[in-house]
Amino acid sequence: VPAQHRRRRRFSETGREDAAQLEAELIRRTREAGIRVIGPNCMGVHYPKKNISFDPVLNRKAGNVGVLSQSGSHAFRIIGRGVERGLGFSKVISYGNAMDLNEADFLEHFAQDPDTTVIGAYIEGVKDGRRFLRALRAAADVKPVVILKGGRTTAGRSAAASHTASLASEAAVWHAAVRQAGALEVTSLNDMIDMLIAFAHAGPAAGPRVAILGGAGGEMVESADICNEAGLDVAPVPAAVRETLKEIIPNTWDWISNPIDGSILEWKRPEALLVLQALAASPEYDVVLANVRWIEFMVGREDGEAAFEKTLEQLKDLATENGKATMFVLGDSESPDELRRRAVKAARRELAEAGVALYPDIERAARTLGRYVEHLAGRGV
Repeated sequence: VPAQHRRRRRFSETGREDAAQLEAELIRRTREAGIRVIGPNCMGVHYPKKNISFDPVLNRKAGNVGVLSQSGSHAFRIIGRGVERGLGFSKVISYGNAMDLNEADFLEHFAQDPDTTVIGAYIEGVKDGRRFLRALRAAADVKPVVILKGGRTTAGRSAAASHTASLASEAAVWHAAVRQAGALEVTSLNDMIDMLIAFAHAGPAAGPRVAILGGAGGEMVESADICNEAGLDVAPVPAAVRETLKEIIPNTWDWISNPIDGSILEWKRPEALLVLQALAASPEYDVVLANVRWIEFMVGREDGEAAFEKTLEQLKDLATENGKATMFVLGDSESPDELRRRAVKAARRELAEAGVALYPDIERAARTLGRYVEHLAGRGV
């Protein structure tokens, strides 16, 4: 590399002619040597199974999610936020300017990679539109593909050009192409991670009929509105389930509705869990969405620690073994009590590590579940 470029190592993303010429020279030399290149202007490969990463502090949890990201910072954030919520990664590839290997190559790789069952992609621009669409369609035919497009707006397109030298396509063309390929498009990094968690951990969804544990009082009402607006069917409690409730909660069985109002149940005993189990077992519901923040109210009561741990184990079993797509809502505790706050944080970590599809609030959970159900129905799954 010429001396004037050794320190700054900038390429075509700068918009400078000399930097673009340097990138062209790099392409020429690597091709002559038979070397394939990821980048430049990238972080490279995070490959937990082989203990390879572009940062020694990143968690090396291996799993089934493969990610291609044109942005290095997004690659870091996907790994960090994803692992915190229970995701494990087959590979995360940060590829920057894509002067050689590009988004189509990585989609083709993940489509046939036996370690990858879910694919996420952050893309600012594509090198070859036709090849990209072929690769995207082929990948989406065999695995769920979640795509976040950088440069959807005029401001974003300008930023993308200076970031990775990408020429971003018009939004309408992009949306139509992704939809026709059978992939799922999202509009933020949080949405991408939420959808990856759904595909990795939620389970099968035969339809939109949802059983909801909605929290207490106003939370319950809000849950009904949000789920309905997300395209989910908030189906009433069937007669057969009411007969079961007579035995479980003889004093309030006729008061229970869907969503379940936790404020009418007894927190000292896990009545909310028993009612949720009854609804989840009914063939009248396809999916389950539960606000489980109520577990923190066990903390500090007589035998509260034992009840908390027992209920946590039961929740894990419910979420992972009921044969239906199940999502839990458990954000940070809003209590001023430090004991409760620590207990909720520990519960979130334990549920995530157990493979539970966990969300910080009802809005994100319901939006994700609605899109998840719709996507699976559209794919005939």
